[in-house]
Formats: sequence, C-alpha cells, structure tokens
Amino acid sequence: MDRRSSHRSGELLQPTLLLIGDLVALEVAFLITYALRFTTEWLPSPLGVPPFEQYLVTSVILLVVWAGIFHALGLYDPTRRNSFEEDFDGIVRGVVLGSMLVLAMAF
Repeated sequence: MDRRSSHRSGELLQPTLLLIGDLVALEVAFLITYALRFTTEWLPSPLGVPPFEQYLVTSVILLVVWAGIFHALGLYDPTRRNSFEEDFDGIVRGVVLGSMLVLAMAF
C-alpha cells in the first residue's frame, strides 16, 4: 500500500464514521419516537398503532433520505474545512429540510 492510498483511506474514515453515527442516532430517535407515541398513553392514537415492521421499513427509507440530504449539503465531504458556525448552519439546514420532508411524507 503506497502513501497516497493510505492517506485516501484515512480521509474516508472520518466521513464514514460520521455517517454511521448519524444513521445510528436517527434510527434510535425513530425507535424512541415510536415507543413514546404508541406504547405510552401520552398521546392518543385515534387511528390505532401501526405495525412495528411497517414503521421500521419506513424509518430505513427515511434514513436514506436524511443521509442523502446531509451528503448533498456537503456535511460528509472529507476535504471540507469549515468553521463551527458553517457546520452548524449546514446541520440546521439539513434538519429543517429533513423534517419538512418527513412531514410531507406523513401527510
């Protein structure tokens, strides 16, 4: 393995770890949301409880959408060198856009 190949694989490690961390965090958030929404009596479920398997499939589809949004915003670009403010701005934009898409898909 030459030096360039080693450098390139090291360059991809951070974005890959960020992506994996984001996907795990989002899936945990979806599962907690399901548990709070449908297994507690905090919020009524007038239409009943959707099958967990259906919710799980939907959450995986949404993971792809969220990852695509964050990727499109350049948040996983290994060559970017942004300030905290620029990163924060990109994350807020991604969360707002992702939330809007989730809401649009829900209705």
